[in-house]
Amino acid sequence: MTSVPTRPTTTPAPRSRTAPRSRPAPPPEDRVDSPLGTTLVLHWGGPRHNEVDHLPIESLTSAVLVYDGPRWFGVYEQFQPARTQDTPQGPAQVWVVRE
Repeated sequence: MTSVPTRPTTTPAPRSRTAPRSRPAPPPEDRVDSPLGTTLVLHWGGPRHNEVDHLPIESLTSAVLVYDGPRWFGVYEQFQPARTQDTPQGPAQVWVVRE
């Protein structure tokens, strides 16, 4: 009886598993954040037509923006569907005058 030589068995080194790289979440389409807790807004129509302002994010929790002076009176609502427009200050939400 002849014996068959056996190969030495080796255990492969464990593979190091790395977590998949997570991508940062894209910003929501309907909100463009600016520094210091403000949002850049482009006004379309009305007394503030084509003006771009940094507005506090808290002022955008309502469906409308109401300006009661001292220079202008006006009511604006977010363009639907929400969109952004490139401006010299950066991308801004578009809010249209409400008639």
